[in-house]
Amino acid sequence: MPLIAFLPLIAAVFLAVFMYTQISSRNRPRDSQGKLLGFIIVVLLVVVLIFSGYSGAFSWPQRATLPEDSSITGEWITSNSDLDSEKKFYGIMFDAGSTGSRIHVFEFVDQGEGKPPKYLREAFEEIKPGLSSFAETPEKGAKSLVELLEIANRVIPEKQRAETWVALKATAGLRALPSTQSEALLNEVKLLFDKYEFKKSSDSVQIMEGVDEGKFSWFSVNFLANVLGDADRMVGVMDLGGGSTQVTFIPSSKVTLSSAPVEYLVNTDIFGKTHKLYTHSYPLGLMAGRYKIIGGKGEDSESSFSSVCFTPEGEDKLKFNNKEFTIKGSEPESSRYDECSALAKAVVVSENIHKIEEVNTRPFWIISYYYDRAVDSKLIDATEGGRLKVQDYIDSAVRECGNPNPQTPWHCMDLCFISSLLQDGFGFNAATEVTLRKRIEGNEISWALGAMFDWFGRHDDVASAAPAAR
Repeated sequence: MPLIAFLPLIAAVFLAVFMYTQISSRNRPRDSQGKLLGFIIVVLLVVVLIFSGYSGAFSWPQRATLPEDSSITGEWITSNSDLDSEKKFYGIMFDAGSTGSRIHVFEFVDQGEGKPPKYLREAFEEIKPGLSSFAETPEKGAKSLVELLEIANRVIPEKQRAETWVALKATAGLRALPSTQSEALLNEVKLLFDKYEFKKSSDSVQIMEGVDEGKFSWFSVNFLANVLGDADRMVGVMDLGGGSTQVTFIPSSKVTLSSAPVEYLVNTDIFGKTHKLYTHSYPLGLMAGRYKIIGGKGEDSESSFSSVCFTPEGEDKLKFNNKEFTIKGSEPESSRYDECSALAKAVVVSENIHKIEEVNTRPFWIISYYYDRAVDSKLIDATEGGRLKVQDYIDSAVRECGNPNPQTPWHCMDLCFISSLLQDGFGFNAATEVTLRKRIEGNEISWALGAMFDWFGRHDDVASAAPAAR
């Protein structure tokens, strides 16, 4: 509670004391009155200070984070209130994903002409379902973003809104829609953005290529971990979304460089130095994997499927490609794990994923649904994340499939899919360790921060695509 909230209380107490001393002045010695007044003031100030300190009244600690179990309501996740507000500026990046829409409002400080901006903090919020769910009602889809835009209005100072860039990048959900439907959705979003005073350009609303999704996620992780530009410490990143999955890293193995398809290798500039980046996106996110494992073929006439990955009494819905399917369980002929993992492996192998030998010798962070399922399986701490072996996913899949929980009917399939994607797809050994995190110092890990820096580099004189070291 702000200290100013106590002013009415303080004023009331002073008034009461004053009236009391006036009324009793004829019967009380003057020095006794002064002592009484001083005592009351001291007690009052002690109470106020204690209460203020308890409630965080004076200032947030640097890099303060919200409790993991709290509801993030679009407020600033970290605090940098001590910095010069005149040099602060903002950027808004929407992530229109296949399973939800997310807003990232980033705060930066301008470090002067010719210098890149310094990143300070973000405000984040997510809503469901994703924009692609409104393929038949594009105007309604755009309206779903209004509450997110209002968050931006709330946290960005009014005088700076007209100078603040806003952009929306859609991912696999819109990439999978027919062009007429995706264009209708994007056009409605453009019309919505035009109602706000934020700064726009002709490409403020667009579908993002999968390769950029991977590249920006890699940038964000390494930047937030404060290792961007340090060749010996930069990490590889694997991002598992709903509709697609990406792998991005700087290869050091000659085998990787010689065996990788040429389009997987791109040059990227980091702090003035050019690096060869390996990055590729596959249309095999968690929801896409589920759809293919249950037997979905694309233009499905059926609305229900049976899966051995579910128990006979298990049943749930799957929304994918703007359609809803009912999945019912069935009894396996042998082991549920064996049969479900075989189905998952068949889907992964059919995607012809390029195996990467050096994933077993380089540090990798795996994020998004990789993280979520590890938390659900109690493999890592929900707040801090952690490290695990690929074998841990396999062991969890065996447990979930062998003793399925009716409250989490998808876990057997999801863990079989993730295990196979890492092993049979990308080539991880079972004993290889990976790092899983959701946030770094309170900042949500996603491709959005990397995309925001890229946006500034291509649209604004005030900022460069190369950020300031943190």
